[in-house]
Amino acid sequence: MAAIDEYQVMMHGVQAVRRYVEGLACPISGASGVRARFYPHQVQNVRRILSSTQIRFLIADEVGMGKTVQALMVAHAMRHQAGRLRVKVVVSNSELKSQWVKEFCRIDKEIKEKDGIAWIENGSNKEDFCSVMDESELPPYAASLDTLSMDLLIIDEPQDLNVDTLRYLSDRAADFPAVLLLTATPNFRDLRRFCELLQILEPERMEYCRRQVFSEVAGTTSGDDGESEAPRRSRLRDLDQESLQKVFDLFERLSLEDGDQQDLIDEAGDSGLADMPQYQIDRILFDSKSTYRRILLSSREDYPEHLPRRRLNSMTIEPTTIECQRLEFARRATHSDTVLTAVEGRSLLQRTCVGGQSAAAFARYLAGRDDDRRMVMSPMLDFVKKEQADCRLDALVDWFSEFWQKDPTRKAVICAGDDATVRELVDELSWRLPEVGLRRNRMPLKMVKAESTSVGGSDLRGLSGVDAQKWRQSAESTVEPYSMGKSQLLIASDEYGQAINLQCSDALIFYSLPWRADMLNQWIGRVDRLGRDRVDPDKRFSPVKDVKILLLHRPGDPTENIEAVFSQYDIFRRSLQLDPALVGEISNRIDEAIATKHATDSRVIKSTDTDNRSRVNSGRWTPENAEALFDLVAHAKPMAPVLTHCEYDAYVSSNEESAFAKWLQQLCDHGMLSKKKVSKRFRGEGKRRTFFTMTQMHCKGPKIPRLEERDTTFPAFILARPHVLNPPRLEVTTGATQEGEPRKSRLHFLGHGGMLHSQLINTYADAGKTQEPIGFSIASLGKRFYPNGHSLEPGRYLCGVGHVDSGWIYDHVSPPSPIDDSPVSKAIERALRLIAAHREAGLRADQRFVRGIASARLCVRASVEIDGKYHPCDGGDLLTPHWTSQVMPNVQRVGIPEKLRDNLPVQYKVAIASEMEQHWGQSHQQIEVQFIERIQCIQLETAERMRLLNHMLDDVRTQMEERITNPSESNQQWIQLRLRPRQELLRNQINAISQACQTRCDLLRQSFEHIKSPSAESVVLQLTARILLRADPEAILEDISRDTANTTDFQQPPTDPDPAANPHKPR
Repeated sequence: MAAIDEYQVMMHGVQAVRRYVEGLACPISGASGVRARFYPHQVQNVRRILSSTQIRFLIADEVGMGKTVQALMVAHAMRHQAGRLRVKVVVSNSELKSQWVKEFCRIDKEIKEKDGIAWIENGSNKEDFCSVMDESELPPYAASLDTLSMDLLIIDEPQDLNVDTLRYLSDRAADFPAVLLLTATPNFRDLRRFCELLQILEPERMEYCRRQVFSEVAGTTSGDDGESEAPRRSRLRDLDQESLQKVFDLFERLSLEDGDQQDLIDEAGDSGLADMPQYQIDRILFDSKSTYRRILLSSREDYPEHLPRRRLNSMTIEPTTIECQRLEFARRATHSDTVLTAVEGRSLLQRTCVGGQSAAAFARYLAGRDDDRRMVMSPMLDFVKKEQADCRLDALVDWFSEFWQKDPTRKAVICAGDDATVRELVDELSWRLPEVGLRRNRMPLKMVKAESTSVGGSDLRGLSGVDAQKWRQSAESTVEPYSMGKSQLLIASDEYGQAINLQCSDALIFYSLPWRADMLNQWIGRVDRLGRDRVDPDKRFSPVKDVKILLLHRPGDPTENIEAVFSQYDIFRRSLQLDPALVGEISNRIDEAIATKHATDSRVIKSTDTDNRSRVNSGRWTPENAEALFDLVAHAKPMAPVLTHCEYDAYVSSNEESAFAKWLQQLCDHGMLSKKKVSKRFRGEGKRRTFFTMTQMHCKGPKIPRLEERDTTFPAFILARPHVLNPPRLEVTTGATQEGEPRKSRLHFLGHGGMLHSQLINTYADAGKTQEPIGFSIASLGKRFYPNGHSLEPGRYLCGVGHVDSGWIYDHVSPPSPIDDSPVSKAIERALRLIAAHREAGLRADQRFVRGIASARLCVRASVEIDGKYHPCDGGDLLTPHWTSQVMPNVQRVGIPEKLRDNLPVQYKVAIASEMEQHWGQSHQQIEVQFIERIQCIQLETAERMRLLNHMLDDVRTQMEERITNPSESNQQWIQLRLRPRQELLRNQINAISQACQTRCDLLRQSFEHIKSPSAESVVLQLTARILLRADPEAILEDISRDTANTTDFQQPPTDPDPAANPHKPR
């Protein structure tokens, strides 16, 4: 290899390691590589989950706040750390299953779906998968939900699972290494539902409380038939309300909220918790003993600058005389119980509030049923004639004229209720508003009509499997010209208020206000979702566009009272967690409001969920911390050395993306990579979305494995996170095949943990790593290769680049053998394997914790020779010159003295370790405090598990004593076959859990000592080099040519010849 090529590979190796260390230093590690635009609450939740002692959380954010993305971010980070991941997702129906398989494409790998399993293409590793199962596929549970066959279990909407599934998951919750529950309706007000969640989140504490309550129950005397086991086998779901309340009361007494703090401190034993400051005790007890420590509940109100806010505009329009008479007649007909049923009367009143063709169609329907209804409804037919004026429609036209005056491309969606109103609004608006905008900037109004007939006349509720998928496809295809096209207005019936995303809308108009809280909540949730545009997308801190909600009332309409009821429950202001009990409560209030002619009073509604929010969000995890953490992740400064002299042609949204784009551009300039810029206008996007294609055909240098595969020679990729659409763009057209067909290519997002990204880093980091010091002589000092200037002088330099991983200790832990050489039963063998899996998950969690509080950095050490001695200098410019394959500096290999070759790596390892010691030493005290608190939390959690196991062991001893006291053949068999194996199993579990806790605490202490004083052995040295830096010859010539005072004769301009001189005489 030529010297210039070796030097280039060395430079690219430094950039690859720089990018790798940026990933190590990221507070959420590989979670940032998921194909999604994340928000402060998501970053904080993911950070909290990944840094906890064990992953076992309930994500209960409001509807539309990205719970699925958070779960995928956690999975992505776990896989990035371990190199593989076995994920299983449990959902209640096949519709959710198909959604989850699509969502797994956010993990930027090659996803291959087969039988509902999203296999991640990772060579021959078949234990790298994401399996999604609905309830119909679970039985037999022991095989499909084997705790040893997964690393992460995700349960979506657990309240929708059937009793058998939830019971199986609850009974074995403690065996799963990592569990995430996702639901927007946790229903903390229902004691039974809340206890079921706590049984999964806090299995040891809940099981101990259940056993303690049953130990007080009389009738535990054993018999020959083993009936004494019945109370011990009782499950939480089988308890009556009184027993369940006793279990929860005991759980609260053992928790931070209602427990005695001194008793909780005493559980830690002689660990030193009692001697700590009170603020540390409070944090430790919250992280280990709080009832709500594993419940994450984020609200839109906490993040007004990042999440959309709802702006309600309620307009009251003066009605016409006919409209007043029509409403009065509808009220009288509603109270005519002998003719119209309650349902018919309610529907008539609701259609009358809408007016127009909706009221006319329903009046004709009632009149045609029988003679009695015809007599009652005949006057109503005169009030609903088409030629009658509609004050609400007139007001809507005026509002739209002002709405589209500034920007005629803004989008709005109208909830019209039924198909008759949809058709009527389309007809009226098509001639009343044929064009919108200012006179000099008018454009045609394009409308999309979404009727219930387009989706088979039914909504998604009650459908499942293929029917649900067909419904979703039909609904998405109907609204596609609006959501993904240039249409400005969508007029939809009630059936479209679910399962489709309309966050592109600037306004939501309730022309027909739903009279059910869940339907209203769903409609607003279609628009109020993550992914809304910002007011000024080009500004970094521009707020997200608000959600404009418009209501149109006539004075005296029941909708005024209904709006007042909804406002009392804050449905228009925030997403309400609606459980069946709360929906029923609101429905009763609406029934009362309908019977009242005037607006209801604004009584304050006390929400238990609101009261609990302050308890759930207590501790160190606050919105202010989320904002700071988000800024650290999304707008982090790139690590040095950055290629400041390289210009790139890619759109980037952060400094880290900019530094990465410059490296890719320099690879292309050096002829080691070839990329092509493709700009296309994608559906639904007003701006041009750019992506690139990459190849190494006809290129030199190290080969990236992914680019060597013939079927993916030209993979497409993007760099900027704002180019990740929602839903994510997965495939793009990169050209044409030999047959002339469009060539589809998977679109990669080059983020941390992505397959193409990882291969790019690993390839050049390995190729550019020097096994021993290497010497170069390079003539590069000058404007050609340092166009933005430099701080270097010609001379001889020594250079070393490396880093220290704060979690280095965990990469050198030998896995323990969970099973001794002595023969054990299968039950003990399985139990020990489960404990080993928990130990491995705990060690990885501790490594993430250590890396989070002591971030890594890339150390570039350099020194320049002056008067025979080397003095420290800035080494960034040494490794960041820029040139192209057409214009390159003169580079030569030079020898290195043997003594320097032997000593230089050792010296730089010691220097880098000393630099990291000083870097981490700046926050040494804070790091030490967090390590101490972490160890205390692990010990308290282990003490809780040991308390349960010791209680179970005492229970087994009690049963053995009872049966020994009453000798019989059956009792002897019971002792030998049941109790003694159980006793041996519990003893093995106690020993194994105690050893695992001790191992975790010892490794944390070793990690702290490593951070306090890193050893030279822990330094990963990327390169050591001796560089003789010379000036660029062309730059020297340019300097000479500019120096007119010292020009030589041959550089003087020619003079005019003397006419008198002899032309043949030489000068």
